[in-house]
Amino acid sequence: MADLWRVVSRFKFNFIVLSSVLLFVNVIVPIAAYKVDDNPYRHWETLDENGKYELEWIVDWEESRVLFNVTVQTRGYVGFGLSIEGKMSGSDIVIGGVRPNGEPYFTDRHAIGNQLPVLDDSQDWTLHQAWENNTHTFLSFSRPFETCDEDHDLPITEDRLTIIWAFGENDNETEFHYQNRGASDAYLLDPVLTPRVVEKSYRDKNPKALGDLKVWTISRTYLIPPKPTTYMCTLHRAPSHSTRQHIVGFNSVLETDVERKHIHHFLLHRCSPPAGQDAASVFQRHVETRGEECYLLNQPAGRIPTQYCREVVHVWAVGGKAVFFPDHVGLPLADPQHEYYLLQMHYDNPDLVPGIEVKWALEIFYANARKFDAGVMTIGGQTPNSPALMVPPSSLNHFIYGHCGSGRAIRLIHIRDNEELPWIIAENNYNFNYQQNRVLRNEIQILPGDTMITRCAYETTDRNGSVTVGGFSTRNEMCNGFLWYYNRIPEHGICRSSIRSDLYRSFLDIWNTTWSDPRIEMVVTSPRQNAGLVVSEVGNRIDWTIERRNQIQKYHRFLPQITECPRLVDDGTSTQQPPPLRRYSPRGRIRVPTNNIAISSVENEILDPEYEYVSEYPKDIVPYELPESCRKRK
Repeated sequence: MADLWRVVSRFKFNFIVLSSVLLFVNVIVPIAAYKVDDNPYRHWETLDENGKYELEWIVDWEESRVLFNVTVQTRGYVGFGLSIEGKMSGSDIVIGGVRPNGEPYFTDRHAIGNQLPVLDDSQDWTLHQAWENNTHTFLSFSRPFETCDEDHDLPITEDRLTIIWAFGENDNETEFHYQNRGASDAYLLDPVLTPRVVEKSYRDKNPKALGDLKVWTISRTYLIPPKPTTYMCTLHRAPSHSTRQHIVGFNSVLETDVERKHIHHFLLHRCSPPAGQDAASVFQRHVETRGEECYLLNQPAGRIPTQYCREVVHVWAVGGKAVFFPDHVGLPLADPQHEYYLLQMHYDNPDLVPGIEVKWALEIFYANARKFDAGVMTIGGQTPNSPALMVPPSSLNHFIYGHCGSGRAIRLIHIRDNEELPWIIAENNYNFNYQQNRVLRNEIQILPGDTMITRCAYETTDRNGSVTVGGFSTRNEMCNGFLWYYNRIPEHGICRSSIRSDLYRSFLDIWNTTWSDPRIEMVVTSPRQNAGLVVSEVGNRIDWTIERRNQIQKYHRFLPQITECPRLVDDGTSTQQPPPLRRYSPRGRIRVPTNNIAISSVENEILDPEYEYVSEYPKDIVPYELPESCRKRK
């Protein structure tokens, strides 16, 4: 991503939402019926499928404290806790309730196994209120972000935490959670921008209660074939509207465990016809079809013209929830005569089960146009990118870098004037099954000359001696991020990079590759001794000594990377002044012709589409570190 922001160095950007597979104050007059709660840090969740355990939490940034309110259908004890992985051992737990005589009880505990949690020496959770009626128990309690009780309490940070819950039929805590219990992932400190009218509409099952919001729904029923990975593309036409509109939110409807198990992710792309052609003549005949398989969006003539649908506007991945934009930005929704969208779905069936039918829907919320046009930027490494994304077997913490992430952790690094600034986003407790769009607490402004790098951390200790490569399957990996930003640049939406150094090629003994649809992986075409093998097969032949592991890690960080920044077709919907056609590379960039022979390093060199441009990880900067802070607050 680094080079995109350098290439368009005349422009500034504000990031509002980040998504990883995968993240979100100048305000216009808000639409009255489209209003988020006065406090965007007030959250509601139903933690069990029967609606017996309701949770509300409110973040107080001034006091660095979180207030939790739980309403549970029981007259017995109530358990609530925070965990790293959703397991009892190591979790931070409170148990409370109201005894038959009306006396409340509440204790701060920690779990050391599947047994009654042990009392903490330091009681850092505070009970504010407790009551019960004939059917329910209510508890209100809070805790500081940090307690300094490092042995027994988990810090509440911007990383994912798992909420664990339980309740009993009576007030005997020794029977803790043997029947009624569960776990739910959450980003406790993120703001929520979903309008309350939308939440109420879903709770009341009344879609007419959305006020000024309108909904465009895309839905399908699909029979998944008995193969591990399937990518299906379908084309869809946007609804009619008489005035300029903005897309302001998305919600994915997967109603059963079948859908939640077998739909891994999807990408919604905006389509733009070739210059001089009418959109309907190019796309309309594909709208009513069943769709077709599509791994690379570059189909041959006669099939769905995916090569004209490259601009990503929305990404959903497993575990994701609804996402809405702040009320001053939106994605432009153009005249429907010229507006078509491609939906690329990833279906997952690793057990090769035949006859799996899934039903899903994507709800696209739109309203009258807002002040700023938002766009989506795809960053990180190219996909499938197998030769450049190769993680040795049994790796505990191997890093992959993408210049202009999924795995164990992901970080978006921000560099300005050779100084690494606070990370735009960092996730140190990544969960493959909970890939939620992240809403940024504060917008991040990207200035001309800034550098941005994605860093993904991988753990492959469960891969039984096999390498992990980049690709489309859930057994492969991607190091990509999808970022909503404004102001939108219609011509650009992709900025990715890949290592193509001769040193790296010699290390892997892979010189050239080509994509294979049947094998869903890159196949080696040269050198001759490895021709016909997929990249993972070549990687599995390597003797992964400690020295070779260290060497490939250095390559992944420091070898120059070729940045891909293709132009997207301008669909004419943006109100902002488009960037000039002539763009300039930054000072000190290396221009490399397509045969990969470096020829020059100059200042303000005009970008030429016949050349590729190289970026490198800065070697002389001091990495940013989170400040050490542990202020115990009651």
